[in-house]
Amino acid sequence: MAILRCKSCNFLREVPNEHIGKTIKCPKCSQPASIFDATILIQALFKNLTQAQTELKQLKEQTNLLIAENTKLKEQTNFATNDKLNKEQQGYAFANKAFAPELINFDGVVNYLNEKKVKVEFKEKQMDISGFFDEIAVKLGDNYAILFPLLDKIRWAYRKNYDAINFDLTDNQKTDQFIMQFCKELYEYGFIVRQFKKRDKNQIHLELQTSTKIMNFFNGEWLEWYAFMKTASLLSSKKITFSSLKNFIFNFENGEKHEADVFFVLPKNKPLWIECKSGEFRQDIQKYTKICKTLNIPKENFLLLVLDESDEKMIGLSNTFDITFVSEKNFLNYIEKLL
Repeated sequence: MAILRCKSCNFLREVPNEHIGKTIKCPKCSQPASIFDATILIQALFKNLTQAQTELKQLKEQTNLLIAENTKLKEQTNFATNDKLNKEQQGYAFANKAFAPELINFDGVVNYLNEKKVKVEFKEKQMDISGFFDEIAVKLGDNYAILFPLLDKIRWAYRKNYDAINFDLTDNQKTDQFIMQFCKELYEYGFIVRQFKKRDKNQIHLELQTSTKIMNFFNGEWLEWYAFMKTASLLSSKKITFSSLKNFIFNFENGEKHEADVFFVLPKNKPLWIECKSGEFRQDIQKYTKICKTLNIPKENFLLLVLDESDEKMIGLSNTFDITFVSEKNFLNYIEKLL
């Protein structure tokens, strides 16, 4: 039996055997079509099918291997995001408080670093929660996905030396209500001068504070407050005693000076150092790696908290360098498993 096969339109037709090996015009598309011995054609098709099945099997095995490796990697780093845990950790233990004695225990951090022959310079004012920096920081961090566009617009205005912005709302009623309520809180706490929703556009108008403190807060210090308050709240909820310092300077004997964002000392003299980066962070990797080695701080006890990065990237960077990378989404999960 002979088969006419057109590669142009995949047309097949049985033809007399005397035409085997010839090329004729396809009756369907008029393109040149070859005539094959049906047995040889079937054998070729079967060979191609077998090869395709083998390649598919190999691809599945490779995919399963990659999945297994990724699962193992997450288990090794032990800090993949836990949505349920994150939901339970909304808010913080020191909300609406003007004073918390557990937050003014500095001696443990100072003594720990002094033992490493490091001199500490700090201002107790940095630990003062009588203002509203902690409230706004926690609201920002807990709702970062929603509030990031607004925060980014405010930072953009400060860079351009603008004192007001018009922010486009989302047309999602629930989201817009949340954003407008947040803007009202900013106004009530003095973080902005004026705010109102425009009548003719789906926009909210904000007149910004030009205070250096407020500008620095929006440009990155809010993340330090967030990391500090959320970590302290987690430790308090577990009844773990701690010493802490935020936003201080430490000096090595050789005159080398560095700033630290958030530093805790836990029971058994266990350190927990968190550096916060709301922008570029790659240029600081080597610096922190060197400092941790000098201070003999284990990799798992130094966290570089980077905003708006995926779990996969944080895991990959943590396995590339001798410090631990976390994001605003997973740093509390990591700390809880570290305790």
